[in-house]
Amino acid sequence: MAAANPPRPDQLARHGLLYTAGVVLQGSATLLALPFATRLLGPAEYGSVAVGLSIVQIGTVLAVAGLPLAITRAWFDAGDGPRRARAMVGLVVALGVATVLAAALVRPLVGDVVALAVAAVGATSLVIGGQAVLRAQGRPVVFVLTSIGVTAGAHLTGLAAATAGPPTAVAYLAGYLAGASASAVVALCLTPPLPPWQVPSAAREGLRITLPLVPHVGAVLVLNSGDPLVLTRLLGPAEAGRYQVALMLGIAALAVLAGVNNAWSTAIMSTDDRERGALLARTVAPVMSVAAVCAVGLA
Repeated sequence: MAAANPPRPDQLARHGLLYTAGVVLQGSATLLALPFATRLLGPAEYGSVAVGLSIVQIGTVLAVAGLPLAITRAWFDAGDGPRRARAMVGLVVALGVATVLAAALVRPLVGDVVALAVAAVGATSLVIGGQAVLRAQGRPVVFVLTSIGVTAGAHLTGLAAATAGPPTAVAYLAGYLAGASASAVVALCLTPPLPPWQVPSAAREGLRITLPLVPHVGAVLVLNSGDPLVLTRLLGPAEAGRYQVALMLGIAALAVLAGVNNAWSTAIMSTDDRERGALLARTVAPVMSVAAVCAVGLA
């Protein structure tokens, strides 16, 4: 694995700041939408929305597992790296479309809230697949805009749908799905995938990297985002909705670190094998300093 243009320190810092600023913007917009949503829907209906959002958060990461990392990594491989990366995005598209179809099939069994949330998992997966290519291409601004669209934008369309129609969780999640689907279309237009069967070795490579990560990724996501599902069972949807608001504030530090990691991990993967150790030695201390500040701020 080699990079034609290894990242400069100033470029790494600039991209890190852009990714982090994007996380702050999308989180701020989402938090601003929450008071309107809770007031419009009421505790019980917003509690159902919180359950749906937890399904989206957990399901999306499980659906793609390690594929975004594999896509970005493949992009920097010599030779047909970009082509293999685009074929892996095609695999993500296939998984996302299958998830949407599965949501439609199970709707009579699980109800509208769960079905809409599962469909949103499929749409959000497509965005994440495209973002893996944007990250490899060094396009942090476009990456951030798609992130805002699939999170804050989806919340705003959900809010608009619940305002225009009946103020119910189903209306909100239907609008949320529409916003996520629009972002998916934009992401795929910006990073057109290849059908996975055109590069079968890429699909196999992606699955070989992804499948071992599913238990770990699933466990982390359940710990971080599964609480509202448990609270809905124990205390009801109204209490779960209140908890969801507090949870979003509590994980803000993790979101900031995710923004930093988008720049850092890409820089590591794009660096020549012989220079990667030196890059890690130069950058690990600043990144750990950011992590320490976030931990202290959260405490």
